[in-house]
Amino acid sequence: MIVHNSLHQLSNVKIRTMFAKWKTQRLGAVDLSKKGSVDAPIATVVDFINSLDDFFTTSSCSGRIVLFSESGSTTGGPVKKGCEWHLVSHDPVELEQLTTALTEKSGNIVLKFEAFILHVQCKNLESAKLVHKAAVASGHRNSGITVGKNGKIIAAVRSTHSLEVPLSEDETMFVNGPYLEFLRRTANAKMKENFSRIERFEKCFKELVSTTKQSTRGPDVMNKHNPTRKLEKKPCKATQTDIQTVRPDSTERSDEYSRPERMLESFDWPEDVT
Repeated sequence: MIVHNSLHQLSNVKIRTMFAKWKTQRLGAVDLSKKGSVDAPIATVVDFINSLDDFFTTSSCSGRIVLFSESGSTTGGPVKKGCEWHLVSHDPVELEQLTTALTEKSGNIVLKFEAFILHVQCKNLESAKLVHKAAVASGHRNSGITVGKNGKIIAAVRSTHSLEVPLSEDETMFVNGPYLEFLRRTANAKMKENFSRIERFEKCFKELVSTTKQSTRGPDVMNKHNPTRKLEKKPCKATQTDIQTVRPDSTERSDEYSRPERMLESFDWPEDVT
C-alpha cells in the first residue's frame, strides 16, 4: 500500500508538472487566428478560465455569421479548403453588409451561422467534468470530453445551434431581397440566443468552481477577508441538479437539443484559429 501511494503521488506530480508546462506554452504562444485576439463577448470567461490552476483555453470563437464561396460543387460533400471568404462577423449583421458582400460575386455561395465554441485543456477528468456540466446546463448539448494518448484532457463546449444556407450555384443566385432579409433576421436571432448561452455558461461555470472550492476547502476560505460576508446564492441549473436531468428553458425549442449534429461541419474549427 505504501509503495502504491508513493507511485500515485509521483504520477500526480508528473501530471501537474506537464500540465503547467503545456499551459505556459499555450498561453505564451502567438495567436494564429486572422483576428489575432479573443472575441470580446467571451473575453471575460476566457480570462477567468485561464486564471485558474486546473484549466486553460486552447481555442475559441464567440460565434460568427459568414458568407463564403465553396471551391467545388455544392453536392460534393464537406469542403474545408480553397474557399473564398466574403464576410465574417462576430456580431449581428445588417442587410447592407450582406448585399455589399454579394455584389458581383458568383460561384457556390453559402450563408452560415456558427455558434460559440470553446476548447479547454483540463488538469484531470474532475476538472473537465465541471466544464462539461456547465456547458450542458447552459444549452451547449454537443459538448464533450476527449482524452489523448499523451494524457491531455480537452473539454469542448459546442452546441447544435447553427444555420447553413446555399445562396447560389455558379452564376445562378437563388435568393432575392426579401428572402435574404429573412435569412439575416434568422441568423441574427440565432446570434442573440448564442450570446445568451455564453452568459449562462460563464455564470454556471463560475458557480461550479466556487461550489467546488467551498466543498474542498471549507466555507470560510471563500470569505477569509470578510468572515461576516455571505455568498450570494443564485444557482444555475448545473449547481441545482445532475446533468442527466437538465432540460432546456421553456422559451427554447426542444428540437434544438434533440436534433443530431454532425461532429465535423463543412468548416470544422481549427484548434489554433479563432
